[in-house]
Amino acid sequence: RVFAAESVDPVWSTAAEAGVLRRIGEIRGAAYVSLNVECHTTLCLLQFIESATPAPNSGIAEVTNLVKQDGLKPLWTFGIRVRGGGPLGISYLQRVEAAEATAESEAR
Repeated sequence: RVFAAESVDPVWSTAAEAGVLRRIGEIRGAAYVSLNVECHTTLCLLQFIESATPAPNSGIAEVTNLVKQDGLKPLWTFGIRVRGGGPLGISYLQRVEAAEATAESEAR
C-alpha cells in the first residue's frame, strides 16, 4: 500500500529504474521471461520471471545484492517457483538515503 500511494519523483525514479535494469543486464546468461521495474520516490518494485533453466547468479537474492551499488536496499523480497515455469522474484527496494532518514527520525 505504501508503494502504491507514493508519488513519483520523475528524475530519481527514471535513473533508479535504469540502474536496476543495467545491473540485471550485467548478469551473464540471464534470461527473463518477464521483467518489470517501477520506482516512485523512495521505493522500487522489481518483479521478474526467469526461464525454466535460470542462469547462475540471476535469482532475486543476487539481483538485490547487485542493486545495493546503486543506493537501493531490499525492504521485502521473496522468490518462488511458478508451477510449470521458471522462478518468480519480487522485491520492494528502498532508497538508502530514505531508509537512513527514517532510522534517524525513529532514533530521536
